[in-house]
Amino acid sequence: MMKLSIKSLCAVACLALSPTLVLAQEAPKLSPFQTAVTLANDGKFTDAVLMFTTLAEHHEGPAQFNLSVMISKGQGTLQNQEDALYWAWRARFSGVTKAADLVKYLIFHTTPEEQENVATRLRFVYGEAFNSGNIGAAMALGRTYNETFATKDSTAAYQWFSIAAALNIKYANAFREAVALDLTQEERSVAQKNAKIILNTWCLNQDTPRPSVCGVMSKLGS
Repeated sequence: MMKLSIKSLCAVACLALSPTLVLAQEAPKLSPFQTAVTLANDGKFTDAVLMFTTLAEHHEGPAQFNLSVMISKGQGTLQNQEDALYWAWRARFSGVTKAADLVKYLIFHTTPEEQENVATRLRFVYGEAFNSGNIGAAMALGRTYNETFATKDSTAAYQWFSIAAALNIKYANAFREAVALDLTQEERSVAQKNAKIILNTWCLNQDTPRPSVCGVMSKLGS
């Protein structure tokens, strides 16, 4: 497994933040993310962590990545590799590509029990987000079942990738078809039925206007 030093992670984070800092110097007013970057670079770690946490909880990938790095290093908060891994996975699922190396580093520095705790936490958080109307959480749930647990649940992953695809989430079709290769026809049938029940229930609980797929399923008598 790849061993990355915390120094190299810092270098990755700093490189990632460099373009932001240039913009911050040029802009008359800093965005919350740019402000947090400036605070971190000025050594005001606690204030930076607080700002990154707020942004991370609102699904901002770069903030999730930086929060993970700061927690891993113990800057502005207690050092905790389990929490750092949680935010690294969140950043990964938010589309931050360099979070893949951060996840690998933190998996190396956490126990199997801690990794399972993180997976369970991700499943709960994304489940709550989906129930609250965040359609992107369906894709994240698929990836949580497929990537974060010690024993991946391909049936559940297929189920959530199917829902994400129906909601027109980018790349969901490709993820669904890749996972389908691991399933028997019977397992796929069960996952499709479960997805149908979940999406129908979800549609009924959403405020109008609902996603167009809800209307389609209603007309099809789903």
